[in-house]
Parts: sequence; C-alpha cells; structure tokens
Amino acid sequence: MGVYSDGANLFLRVRRGKHGNITRSWLFAAYVNGKRRDVGLGGAEAVTLQDARAKAAECRAAIADGRDPVLDEGTARHCSPGPRIGRRIADFGSDLASVLR
Repeated sequence: MGVYSDGANLFLRVRRGKHGNITRSWLFAAYVNGKRRDVGLGGAEAVTLQDARAKAAECRAAIADGRDPVLDEGTARHCSPGPRIGRRIADFGSDLASVLR
C-alpha cells in the first residue's frame, strides 16, 4: 500500500479496496496557483505506464498553458481515460424537479 513516484508528477497509487482486494491506479499530481491538483488517469489494469506518461504530459502541457487540468473540461477529457464519476448538482436538481412534478 502506498504511493510510488514514476517521476515528473506521475504516481502509482496502491490501495486496499472495500472487499480486501488490491487496487492500483495512476495519478498525476501538481500544484496549480498554490493548490494541489490530483488527476486520476485510470486503473493500472486498463492504462499502461506508457499511456499514463502520455496523459501526464498532456496535463503538464495544460498547466504550462495556464489551465487547471481538474477544472478545464477539455484537459480533463484528455487527461482522464474514462467518463467523470459523479453527477453535477445542477443535473441532480433538474432530475429531482422533474420527479417532483
């Protein structure tokens, strides 16, 4: 268990899952405007080291262009291999309003 650096802000995070299984995922971590920003790049089973390095390079390029890879939709789409997890509050609110009608 732990976080292991590959260099250039790319990390492999190893954790124990809910059911006792071991999970491994790639993480890009950097400071943007004084805030730590972590971008998940995908599970190690689905994303190779080479792909994770390429995605981390895209995130670094976004930061160099003055964009925050977490907030910038275009960068997040390129840095992250899959759909965003979670729903926006506005989406939830509109769904709730339609149910209550």
